[in-house]
Amino acid sequence: MDVAVSVQGISHAYGKNRVLDNLWFDVPQGAFFTIIGPNGSGKSTLMRLISGVLRYGAGDVQLLGRSLKSYGGKQLAKRVAYVPQTVSAEFPFSVQELVMLGRSPHQGMLGMNSGKDYEIARQAMAFTNVDHLKERTLDQISGGERQRVFIARAICQGPEIMLLDEPASALDLAHQVMLMDLLDRLKQETGITIVMVSHDINLAAMYSDEMVLIAGGSVVKKGPADHVLDARVLEDIFGCPFLIDTNPLGNVPRIFPVPDKFKSLI
Repeated sequence: MDVAVSVQGISHAYGKNRVLDNLWFDVPQGAFFTIIGPNGSGKSTLMRLISGVLRYGAGDVQLLGRSLKSYGGKQLAKRVAYVPQTVSAEFPFSVQELVMLGRSPHQGMLGMNSGKDYEIARQAMAFTNVDHLKERTLDQISGGERQRVFIARAICQGPEIMLLDEPASALDLAHQVMLMDLLDRLKQETGITIVMVSHDINLAAMYSDEMVLIAGGSVVKKGPADHVLDARVLEDIFGCPFLIDTNPLGNVPRIFPVPDKFKSLI
């Protein structure tokens, strides 16, 4: 299988604080791939390195068979879209104007939008079910709607890889599932590679083709959810016991952290 993202010996530090240490893993092309791990394990830093927002020193990131360092800004934006963990609602843009920004990498020197650009934006807004909001500004819509708008902008770029850092973290349970269903449908219908950071391990397990678990800035396990989600490994990393069974909705693991008051029952 072709590789969309290849992380090759990446390390990173903020001053003397080393947050990533010699990471190696590949993301298959067309996969729904999730990065999991405890707070402070370097997940968001890793996502910023893969997206090119942060520069790395040692090692390399290969995107679609080419070193990230070989891409120009527009070249990269045509092939990779990044949706960060937090996005401001203070932009003085309407929903349609913000989504249209996704066409910027494809514009010529004059920066003019074509009829094709507007049609692509219309399709992206329809796909994410925000087309009825196109005249509203970001401060006039809900958090779940706003997240779908930023995904519509990413779709508008026409990328082959979409990187998302905790896209569902600020959403309620229903909107989390709606967002994950949207990403899964996008992957199924377009073949795009989705790489996502997630704190919700159970939700990630239901949608992911593969996962990588990182802790202490290093890769602990990588593979399908039933391989990565090992109770002893999770207890060692997160510092609390876990029970794992099979999700009744499908053949994927379901994990339960065990509070102190229930430890006598296991």
